[in-house]
Amino acid sequence: MKNTIIFALLVLGVIAFLFLLPRKEVPLIPHDQRHAEVTAEEGCLECHGKGRPEQLKEGHPPKFACFKCHRR
Repeated sequence: MKNTIIFALLVLGVIAFLFLLPRKEVPLIPHDQRHAEVTAEEGCLECHGKGRPEQLKEGHPPKFACFKCHRR
């Protein structure tokens, strides 16, 4: 019985820890005409690729998985 209570408290502690972790806020894809036409990551890189007007910052995660983080 004592082991069960300790285990339950441990599980609740882990759940509370995961719930309280800070969430990374990722900007949504703008809802405008230019972005409405983009349906694949290659379209994103036309403006946000290296040497482009809206180039991504240096530490930005992989450039081939835009829709994995950014949503409409």
